[in-house]
Amino acid sequence: HVIRSICPIPVRSCRTAAKIIIGSGPQDGIPITTKSHGIGTLLFGRDTSLLFSVGDGSAPGKDFVGQQPFPDLAFDQQALDDGILREEENIGAYRSQLLNSYCGKILRVNPETGEGLPTNPFYSPERKDEPVSKVWALGFRNPFRMTLYPGSASEANGPGNLLVGDVGDWSWEEINIVDGPGLNFGWPVFQGQESY
Repeated sequence: HVIRSICPIPVRSCRTAAKIIIGSGPQDGIPITTKSHGIGTLLFGRDTSLLFSVGDGSAPGKDFVGQQPFPDLAFDQQALDDGILREEENIGAYRSQLLNSYCGKILRVNPETGEGLPTNPFYSPERKDEPVSKVWALGFRNPFRMTLYPGSASEANGPGNLLVGDVGDWSWEEINIVDGPGLNFGWPVFQGQESY
């Protein structure tokens, strides 16, 4: 998946059709190896940063961590063969805990360049276009919907607080409050308040 940004200003003054924000092709875009758990919500923070939620990109269930045989609902082998999935990302749902993976994260980027922002918690100037520099929060299964919490944080304090709906695996559905950088919501080690 390659994320493209449609011009965020009013349509009447938008001159370009699209701008590539993440990845120039499948090999450096967001790896999604199943029919779900992909891109969720894109929104602008109060500080004009662009945030988007990304699922773990893995087949449903906790037991798949990259071992063979791959589950019926997973396309990991094809993604590995095609260079869409890096070998270190062949850990199923645990991609949510891998800092240098786009999967299972809330990402925060500069909407003009797609690079991570220096105020992101794991930002590295030498790696500003790698996933690690774009991570705002991690440990999500399928953060399908998110919104800014009304009345939270000024632009001087970052993007604002986020309410994130994370789709659970049978037992729990979560509404998470992301009220600061670098928070880890635990998937797949935890689901809800239980060890998973």
